[in-house]
Amino acid sequence: MKSLLWPSGQPAFSRDAAWADDLDLSVLVRALDIDGRHARVVQPLLTALTGDPPTIRHRQAVLTDLLAARPLVAALEEQLPALASLGAAGRDRPGPREASLLAAARRLGELDLYVTTVVALHKALAAVPLRSSGLRTLCAELDAIASDATFVRLAAELPALRRPLEQLASVTVGINLDSELRPTDATLVAINDFRFSGPQGLLGRLLGESSTAGLTPLRSIDPHAPDPFAAQLFRDLGRLVSDVVETLSAGVARYSRINASPLGHLHGELAFYLGAVHLVRRLEAAGLPLTIPALLPAEQRQTVLEGLYDVSLVLRLLDRDSTAAMVLNDVRLDEAGRLAILTGPNRGGKTTFTRAVGLAHVMAQSGLPVPAERANLSPADAIFTHFVTRESPTVGLGHFDEEARRLASVFTRGTPASLILLNEPLSGTSPEEALELARGVVRGLQHLGARTILVTHLHALAREAPTFSAATPGAPIVSLVASPPDTATANGEVRRSFQVVPGPPVGESRALEIARQHGLSPDQVLERLRERGLLSDGSGSNYAEGKE
Repeated sequence: MKSLLWPSGQPAFSRDAAWADDLDLSVLVRALDIDGRHARVVQPLLTALTGDPPTIRHRQAVLTDLLAARPLVAALEEQLPALASLGAAGRDRPGPREASLLAAARRLGELDLYVTTVVALHKALAAVPLRSSGLRTLCAELDAIASDATFVRLAAELPALRRPLEQLASVTVGINLDSELRPTDATLVAINDFRFSGPQGLLGRLLGESSTAGLTPLRSIDPHAPDPFAAQLFRDLGRLVSDVVETLSAGVARYSRINASPLGHLHGELAFYLGAVHLVRRLEAAGLPLTIPALLPAEQRQTVLEGLYDVSLVLRLLDRDSTAAMVLNDVRLDEAGRLAILTGPNRGGKTTFTRAVGLAHVMAQSGLPVPAERANLSPADAIFTHFVTRESPTVGLGHFDEEARRLASVFTRGTPASLILLNEPLSGTSPEEALELARGVVRGLQHLGARTILVTHLHALAREAPTFSAATPGAPIVSLVASPPDTATANGEVRRSFQVVPGPPVGESRALEIARQHGLSPDQVLERLRERGLLSDGSGSNYAEGKE
């Protein structure tokens, strides 16, 4: 069966996903994990970062079909457990020592599940209009299976194959106990055409009829065996029902060539699509825009996003039932400027904006809608990030060592088709050294030609953007500013707008403003000490005088 995710075959490659933590990808993975058990399927699909337009469009079309057909989505969700069982069946074959009856019964159950799942999936797909080649192909494949003479014969014979097993619904086992109530030996007492239900009360068991005659010899108990009863009792059971075993084994053997595992491969793929449907509906219910991105040729190296928001932040807010309105921003990285230097105040939205651009590419290249009002982008061949961390994750390296290593990897492995997101690089050294080093990084990025957002508190670097642009024709640099200062309120406090707009850097970072909000400005600190009696009216300390 053809893959719903990789129409041309899954490529044999592994991607470096060091950027996943910086982009907060785990939040998106959880949102796409339909039942909390498919993260191992979702994560690799997102980090694979396919740049093949036909593959991306194939996925977009499948998802579009599913979003338009709620009954189909419900039917597919209902079949997920069956598909998971079929996928495991190929890996969970009976062992060589397993009783023949149990092996035959297990194979019959697999064939039964295979028939019912094929019929259910085909019925669900055939009931709705399909436009995507992926789902149309799947429907045609299921139709071919359901029409095959062997499948038709199996479906007709299943009731007869199940009938003998229905007469073997349970067995009664007799177990002898010693004086200390420890099991010593066991026998099969009866084969029943009914199943045991819940436990019977002790009095009922004591007053009920008992039988001491067994159907098989007593078996001594080996207390050191991992399962002291099962091995011998299954063999005894197999001998007692040899006729049933022979009939059942012969029946299922006629269908030994039927392999249900390819159908099981649909499990993970459909789980990804169904998770995407749930994510889209959740965001739309919150009133947030989503759009299918238009794919541009890779050589154009363009990322144009209108009305973009950070899907990771949105999902965190929705998890807390927050109704906070999201600020939408525009992004343009193209021939007019593929390198953007972003400055602005602390907590002004720079990190959120930068992360949103990366997540938009991840979602677009996975075949998902983009969290924006409009999107045109060229797929990136790789994502490189460097976000400030509190401590180095690499043993033996200092903070600046780690920064230098990650920045160097951009120029070692990055290409013009890459996406580079640098959030406060070179913060591990002095401002003077950082500025000089940053100039070299910017020049290197210009020559690389990759789409880049460089977030920095080095306002002087952004002011030099025209100089950089003039020195390297054909590689203009754009200066962006977050939360520009025209958002000041009447009392002089700054209201962060979280808007990112083109423009030169303005002022310095608002560290003093944030410090004042927490009571840490110089005058607030002194006033607090004064109120506690730890500071005299002058500059001296009362503590030095022995006062409280």
